[in-house]
Amino acid sequence: MPSERVLTALIGLPLFLLLVFKASHPVFSLAVLVVALLGLKEFYDLVGRADTGVQTFIGLLIGALLIRSFYYGDFSLIVRVLALAVLLTLIVRTLSGRALTQAVQEVGVTFLGLMYVCFLFGYLVLIREQGDGRAWVFFLFLLIWAGDTGAYYVGRTFGKHKLLEKISPNKTVEGAVGGLASTLAAAWLCRYFLFPHLSVLSITFLALVLGVAGQVGDLAESLIKRASGAKDSGTLFPGHGGILDRFDGILFAAPVLYYAVWLGSLQPA
Repeated sequence: MPSERVLTALIGLPLFLLLVFKASHPVFSLAVLVVALLGLKEFYDLVGRADTGVQTFIGLLIGALLIRSFYYGDFSLIVRVLALAVLLTLIVRTLSGRALTQAVQEVGVTFLGLMYVCFLFGYLVLIREQGDGRAWVFFLFLLIWAGDTGAYYVGRTFGKHKLLEKISPNKTVEGAVGGLASTLAAAWLCRYFLFPHLSVLSITFLALVLGVAGQVGDLAESLIKRASGAKDSGTLFPGHGGILDRFDGILFAAPVLYYAVWLGSLQPA
């Protein structure tokens, strides 16, 4: 009998491929919106464990508007939504009548959740609308997931030197190197099938930067979980944890990939 982890992957992978390659722009954006809001709710539940107040309803409302702004690809609209978030969270907290204890933390954590989850998730919508956008989204996920898998197995087999023990006791330097090696292998495979028009050097450099960004994103989420006293961010994916557990590396790597593609920094073969 396959494990929960394997069954989740078998069910989720076909759905992921359909969304990336076949869904229309509105459907793909809606899927990102749903996942982002679930991830934001996870974040707010996590920080709530540490007795930090948070404006969950306001956060989810602004989060939906933020993803909608990415749908239009209008950065001026995105900035206006972020300004609204600052004003609204401060106004609500000021007029709430609640004790002043942790007022700043409450506003700060509410806004941090918007930036960390919804703002970074929004880059997936932008990437998909670039040239070869569907292929780039697939490239991003494949590299980050390959890096996660490589880091896990190499670390478990050969890991001896702790990477950042206070944040993530099980992560090792050997695992991090193995993750980067797996990321590179996945990138070279993608270049052969999806981007033969790009130089090996460009793809290699991009893969290394994305691999590092993904690992830093993983550590950042571990920091949040560690500070909140939680092992996983949620239980949405049996055997895999929650939204943030599955997308932590994606969140940090997505903006890097978007600007690399948008700026045209990848050299032709």
